[in-house]
Amino acid sequence: AVAPKDKLVRTAAQAYEVEGYICNEEEMDGDLTAVRNQGAQIRVCVRPNAEARADGIYMRYIDSFTWNRDDTITQEAVVDREEAGNTLTSLYCTPGELVCHFVSILFASFYATPGAVAGSGIASMQFGGDNTYISDGTDGLEEGRQYNADGTAVTAFTKMRRNLRQLQDAGDEDTAATSEFDLSFDVDQGDFDFGDGSGASSTVCTMAMSVMAAVGAMVMM
Repeated sequence: AVAPKDKLVRTAAQAYEVEGYICNEEEMDGDLTAVRNQGAQIRVCVRPNAEARADGIYMRYIDSFTWNRDDTITQEAVVDREEAGNTLTSLYCTPGELVCHFVSILFASFYATPGAVAGSGIASMQFGGDNTYISDGTDGLEEGRQYNADGTAVTAFTKMRRNLRQLQDAGDEDTAATSEFDLSFDVDQGDFDFGDGSGASSTVCTMAMSVMAAVGAMVMM
């Protein structure tokens, strides 16, 4: 289940909020019922909610985001508006976009047993942006997909061209609000049961043992 938090961290004039959701490469809603397996790429999209979008509010930054499992295993994805230092998250967010997103690969320890993984973060919005919108289906276009003002679908190429034209020197006075958001999804048990925070050392050890066994077999031949 995905649910934006009601708590507003900071606002200027009105309590605008964002919503976070599991999404696909087109930044549309993904399959929330799907159980993720170890090594899966988890794509998360963040956008202003419907009320904010109707008022011309756009994304500015994803300020922070952290994954957690049972409040015992944590993994940072976004820190101070940048990709976390663990190199397991790629962040895609340009001020003025309607939707920002990031892609994470979780530590193996998140898959030690079947269950739920949760994540929470903070995102900033701004007034004005790229003049695109997400269709609600009433205009004859595909519901949930992002379109330009002329009705053409937003593609990776058109988004890149628009990003090149974005001005990067907008001041903080353009920030409309900063809001919390959270989401969760289910995971299946992985191939290995890791007891540490990352599972990295166990993975390396297993790979090393496999290589040594293969070399030993070749020597015996």
